[in-house]
Amino acid sequence: MKTAAKTIPVWDLPTRLFHWLLVIFVALAWATSEAEGILFQLHVFAGIGVLTLIVFRLFWGVVGGRYARFREFVRPWPEVRGYGRQLATLSAPRHVGHNPLGGWMVLALLGVLGGVVMTGMFGADDEVAGPLAYLLAPAWADAMAEVHEAVATVLGALVGFHLLGIVFHALIEGDNLTRAMWTGSKVVPGEGPRLPGARVGLWRAALALSLSIFLVWGVVA
Repeated sequence: MKTAAKTIPVWDLPTRLFHWLLVIFVALAWATSEAEGILFQLHVFAGIGVLTLIVFRLFWGVVGGRYARFREFVRPWPEVRGYGRQLATLSAPRHVGHNPLGGWMVLALLGVLGGVVMTGMFGADDEVAGPLAYLLAPAWADAMAEVHEAVATVLGALVGFHLLGIVFHALIEGDNLTRAMWTGSKVVPGEGPRLPGARVGLWRAALALSLSIFLVWGVVA
């Protein structure tokens, strides 16, 4: 007999706010990537916002809600390969949180985003300069600007794969990941976990965010 599905809370509020603020800041940085003057300052602001969110997510991956923690979704490579084979045959099991491939995609996005931001901070060309470019010789700052553009291209590819994955899960598995990241809840099989994963003390999020702002300000000020 088929077990009825149920809706459970998965993504805590800080995780959801992180996700959508990251989308906004990345979109803003992309829209102003070729700008000068005051719009370039907006580009720098967006980069600082992204860096702050990355640092927050690193903290939140340790002290956040159940399904936001790295130990919950960063799986060993044999498990990732096995899931990839199952996915190729359309027989992959559904996961309440991130699936094994999705977990590593989170790490890849965070790592590449960090690379984009830090190279941008140190990069400079004839017209614009990042806030930390003065620490490098002009030739090195120019090289950082070139690396910044290259890593941004890699980021674009990763974002594309991420979006394709969302579409795939929606069309093939009927798993609406976008709605889940908006509402915080997912529909899972009735035999899914009974313990909610989205209840978390917001004081921890406030502390993590405060530490993130303090650390990033210490770097860029």
